[in-house]
Amino acid sequence: MQALISRICLFKDTKESRTLKFDEGLNIISGDSKTGKSAVIEIIDYCLFASRSTIPKGIITDWTDLYCIIYRVKDKHLIIGRRKNSNQMYFNVEVSSTFLEHFSIEYFYDKKLLDIDEAKREFEKHIGISVLDTRADEEEDKRKSGGKVTMRSFVPFLFQHQNLIANKHSLFYRFDDFYKRKKLLMIILY
Repeated sequence: MQALISRICLFKDTKESRTLKFDEGLNIISGDSKTGKSAVIEIIDYCLFASRSTIPKGIITDWTDLYCIIYRVKDKHLIIGRRKNSNQMYFNVEVSSTFLEHFSIEYFYDKKLLDIDEAKREFEKHIGISVLDTRADEEEDKRKSGGKVTMRSFVPFLFQHQNLIANKHSLFYRFDDFYKRKKLLMIILY
């Protein structure tokens, strides 16, 4: 199944917003230093059910109250919203793109908040991710690896920083977070 990020939206409670729209195919983000290009990956990671935010502190985190990503999967739109420093998320599915005409923070006012795990399961279901665990001793593996592989395990692998493109030998570049390194190794090994 092909899932495409169509938009990243940042909302302020005052109803101001910033939107980054993506086209189908390859999208290249370029610009001056310190303009938020690297934050895009961290915003995606945060909206894809990260346990904590790694969005660089500064203008973006000071300004934003709600982070949102809209995925397009065939004829559906998957809307994921997450407030700053929250362990709950919004997840909604739209079958028509008419909601995009006046998309604002008000869209979330009547939406139900879900726990991260519940939102993640719903998202995985809609994009067709199925993780099959073929290990014989699941309890032994949990002690060694910190848990089973999930969609979260793929996020560090899918969204690499610019230096990976610049240097093919740096698969683990900027993997300062021990947990991210460990999860990626688990994917590669299994």
